[in-house]
Amino acid sequence: MAEGDFTQPAAGNYPSIAKGFGALTPTMWGRMMEMLEWFEGAGLGQVTSDQIAQITALASSVERLKTPIRVIMAKITGSDSLATNRFKYAWSQCYIDSSNAVQVVDGGESGTYEDSATTYAINLCEMGNTSTDVGPGVEVDGTDFPGTFAMQAAGKTRGGTVLGLAVPLFPVMMNTGEIRWCFFASNAIDGTC
Repeated sequence: MAEGDFTQPAAGNYPSIAKGFGALTPTMWGRMMEMLEWFEGAGLGQVTSDQIAQITALASSVERLKTPIRVIMAKITGSDSLATNRFKYAWSQCYIDSSNAVQVVDGGESGTYEDSATTYAINLCEMGNTSTDVGPGVEVDGTDFPGTFAMQAAGKTRGGTVLGLAVPLFPVMMNTGEIRWCFFASNAIDGTC
């Protein structure tokens, strides 16, 4: 028989054998064919594309659970609006040197808010922010809140200066399976006195 001459038997074809081969006896072969017939007859062999997607997602989730969570230090290098009082942040992996200064890692990981990719980071302190309330618990539309004041992006002054805030940054898996980098920092509230 030349390579490629073998044809896969169609479902419903359950051949028997008269001679065994080691542990593969005619009785064992018969049992395997009975199981195959049951499997195909029960419809278990007919997997839908939705079932394949569910199995793939489950396998991916199990694999991700095996991966230990890692935390890196990151320097916040910029921000842009994501929603009302919420921002997406550009960042660069960094370390703290012997003089306690923040240094960017050459060739380290980084993220930007300027593209459509999911490399930007989000501030978990901003997750529940609205136009009237901001984390970690400021009512920005209250009668005693100064009208010229507003919440600032983490690590950014009212004048727009980026301070290079260093934060612990960690990956969190979204429901889409994508990774979103996250940190937690309280935002400044600033304005004209």
